[in-house]
Amino acid sequence: MASQDASLIDSFPSKFQPRPVQTDIMKRIDDAIGSGYRNILLCAPTGVGKSHIAAAFAMALGSSHILTAQKILQDQYCRDFEWMYAIKGKSNFPCIDMYDYSSIPYETAASDPSVSCAYGNCSWQEDADNGKKATTYCKYKPMPDRYVTSEVGTEQERVESVGTDQICYYYDQKYTSLNASFSVFNYPAYFLARKYSSGIAHMLHRKSIVADEAHEIEDQLIDMIGIDIYRSHLTDVSLDMSDFDTGDVDGVKEMVEHVANVYHQYVAQNDGQTNDRQLAMYKNRRDHLDAIFHELDETPENMVIQPLDGRGISIKPIEVGVYAKRFFDAEHQLYMSATIHRDVFCKMMDLEPDECAYIEIERSPFAAENRKVSFLGIRRLSMRSTESDYAAVYAKVSEIMKSHADQKGLILTTRKDQCEEIVRAVRADSGDEQADRLKIIHNDSAQKRDVAIAEHAETDAPQVLLSPSLWYGVDLKDDLSRFQIIVKTPYLSLGEARTRIKSKKSQQWYLYASLTKLLQGLGRSVRGPDDHAVTYILDGGARDLIHRMRRFVPRSFADVTGL
Repeated sequence: MASQDASLIDSFPSKFQPRPVQTDIMKRIDDAIGSGYRNILLCAPTGVGKSHIAAAFAMALGSSHILTAQKILQDQYCRDFEWMYAIKGKSNFPCIDMYDYSSIPYETAASDPSVSCAYGNCSWQEDADNGKKATTYCKYKPMPDRYVTSEVGTEQERVESVGTDQICYYYDQKYTSLNASFSVFNYPAYFLARKYSSGIAHMLHRKSIVADEAHEIEDQLIDMIGIDIYRSHLTDVSLDMSDFDTGDVDGVKEMVEHVANVYHQYVAQNDGQTNDRQLAMYKNRRDHLDAIFHELDETPENMVIQPLDGRGISIKPIEVGVYAKRFFDAEHQLYMSATIHRDVFCKMMDLEPDECAYIEIERSPFAAENRKVSFLGIRRLSMRSTESDYAAVYAKVSEIMKSHADQKGLILTTRKDQCEEIVRAVRADSGDEQADRLKIIHNDSAQKRDVAIAEHAETDAPQVLLSPSLWYGVDLKDDLSRFQIIVKTPYLSLGEARTRIKSKKSQQWYLYASLTKLLQGLGRSVRGPDDHAVTYILDGGARDLIHRMRRFVPRSFADVTGL
C-alpha cells in the first residue's frame, strides 16, 4: 500500500481486541490511504475508541506525532500505549537549580510556579576570550544525541539516555520523545516546538500526524499566533502605551517593534544572569513580540486588534488556514473528533474537501437512555432577556440540584458573572447547604483546572462544578457527574472582535462554532457504555440552533437531539 508500511488492522495495539466498529473504521482508513488521500477526517462519537484507532494509524505509517488538547489525554495515551512518549511544556517541570529536592518532593515542585523550569535560564550569553558573546548552557541540559532508541517502530520501542549524571527534567522528556517514533504533544507544545525548531528540525519529522479533538484546532492556533499586550508589559521597561496609536495596525506594529527592541536590549544586557525569573519572562515576551510583529508585517489584513478594557490590547488572526498548513504537513494527517464536519473544517484549515476522505460513525455506542437530554425551554435567553427570565432559569437550576441532592454534577454557563448569579440565586432559594455544593471554575490555566478536577474526584461530597470553560475536553465519568445543566445556548460572544468580524464574513461559521460547543457540552458526563447521566438544557433557543443547523449535526447525536 503506497506510503504505508502495514494495514491499520494488522497494526492495532496487541494488548487490545478491536471491536467491530473499530475494524470498520480501520478498513475505511486503509482504503482511503490506498486511494491516495493524505488527509482523513474521522467523525466518531465518544466510546468508539478513537485513541486506539490513532495508535493503529501511527503504527501503520511507521512514525507519528499525536496531538491532543489536554495534558491528561497525553498521559492516557502513554499509559495505554507504552511505546508512546509525551512532550509537555516547561511549566510542568521544576528547575533543578531553583528548588531544594532534598526538602521539597518532586511532585510538589512540579506544580509550584515559583520553581518552574519556565523561569529557569537554560542558556545565556557570556563574553568569550575573543571579545565576542558565546552561548553557555545550563549544566543539566543534555544533548539530543545522548539518547539511544531500540526496537524502532515497534511496540517494544524504548528510548533511554546514556550516562549517569543528573539531567534537566524538561529536556529529558523532550529529547526522549523526539528520539522516539511515536510522540504525544498537547497542541501548544507542538506548535512551539515547530515554531522554534532550530537545532531539532530533523527530529520533528514524522510520517503522520494525528490531531485528536480536532474541533479545537482553530482556537489552539489563535492562542499560538495571537498575543495580549498589557500596559504593564510596557511600563516594566519604562515605556507607555499611550505614546502609541493602538487604534490601527500600523500604530500597533510600530509599538510592537519598539517594545520588542527594548526587550532585546534588556535581555542582551542581563543575559549573564542564570535562573533569573524576570529575565526568563522577558525572553518569553521578546519572542512573542517578534512573532506577532512578523505576522503584522506579512499579513496585516488578517490581524484584528481589540482593546482589553483599558488594560492593553489583544491581537489575533482572523483566518488560521495559512498557519495550519505550516504545522500539519506530514505525508498523512488523521483528524478526529465527535463533532467535525468536512466542509466547515476544510474551509477553516484551507483544505480542498474533495481531497479529504471523510468517515462518519452514525451511531453512538452508548444507549440513548443513558445520555438523555431534556430540552426544558424555561426561557429563551438572549441579549434582550430580562431579569425575570434569568430568575426563572436560575430557579430551575436550584430545583434540579435539589432533585440530585446526593449526586455530583456539572453546570455549564456562558459567562463568569452567571456563575456568581447562580450561586446567589441557589443560596436565596435553597439555602447554604445547596449553594455550598457549587464549585466555580473560571477560565483559569489548564494546570489550575486539572487541580480543580482532581479535587472534585477526591471529595465524597455531592459537589457540583459550575463553569463557563468546561465545555470541552473534560472527562467526568461515572459518579463524577450524574447530571449536567446547560444554562444558556453557548453562542460565541460578538463582543469579541475576531468573532464579530468572522461572523460578518460567514454566519454559517458562527452558528457552526456555537453548535459545536453545545454538542461538545452534551458529552462531558457520559464516558463509557455503562455510564449514565441526564442533561437539562434550560434555554429555549438551544433546540432552535440544533434544528437550524441540523445538516451539520453528526448523526450520532440524532437520538438525543430529536433529529
